[in-house]
Amino acid sequence: MGAPASPMTTRFVAYSRLLVIGMLALEIPSVWLLEANPEWEPAWRGLHLLQMLLLIGLVLVGRSYLKKQESHWVTQAHFILAALVFSFIGDFINSGLVDVSAITEQRHVLSIVPFAIAQIIYVMVFWRSSSVSPEHSASDSISNFKLAGLVLWLPVSVGLWFTIFTDWMPTVIERATLFYACLVMLMGITSTWIWRVWGDIGSWITIGAMLFLISDAMIGSAVSRGMAPEGVAAHIIWATYFSAQCLIARLPLLGQAMEDTTPDYPPGYEEYLAEVEMSEEAAAELRGDADKSTDKSAE
Repeated sequence: MGAPASPMTTRFVAYSRLLVIGMLALEIPSVWLLEANPEWEPAWRGLHLLQMLLLIGLVLVGRSYLKKQESHWVTQAHFILAALVFSFIGDFINSGLVDVSAITEQRHVLSIVPFAIAQIIYVMVFWRSSSVSPEHSASDSISNFKLAGLVLWLPVSVGLWFTIFTDWMPTVIERATLFYACLVMLMGITSTWIWRVWGDIGSWITIGAMLFLISDAMIGSAVSRGMAPEGVAAHIIWATYFSAQCLIARLPLLGQAMEDTTPDYPPGYEEYLAEVEMSEEAAAELRGDADKSTDKSAE
């Protein structure tokens, strides 16, 4: 089997998990604090931006715990960092800490641009990561599973969009939100490929993607009514969104752990197995020819 995770890696993952849980726990008192002190909302928004910066920092540090710095997973970590940075830009626009009224009154619509770029990156990461195990990703059942997802992608995306959005929106906003809905759905679909190829260890990535879908659906529902998310809904949106980002950000370490559970064979072992298999097939053919000769002699 592959080498187990080092104690330092295990500690890093454990401390990171505790830090993330602690940051999410802050949302619970925030519900009552903001209700009693609405003037604290800018500080609450700023706290969210700080949490995203801390997550970006954790991914930066986590790269050093990947065993092979030239590996596929380091590249994936770089892409995830890029997606988190674009997500942070979207969060900054949505925070209201910067005035975008000169561009649009709907800041959530403006944030579609950086979030769309982040979704495209996640789709690419999930697509590539679901192909790292050729013996699994090339099987007929998994190929059919992927094909089914792609066939359902656009109908489900459009159906979800129609259930959330109303008729009030200008044409530009309609097209922008529909385009983003298709991207988010494609991200969710490709995340299921990782679960299908990796097994249980990949389910965390899929759960993260589904939480992302829930968060964006709630934002879309508010935008369709011409308002920003507020009250308890705003806290649920952030909790699901930040949880999603944290789960997806674990992909490189989970991918490395998935590879560590596969057998490590010495050099030339696979070629040896192929030769043995060929020898067994040749022996079976010889036995078959011998049986046929015996039968003819008996006749």
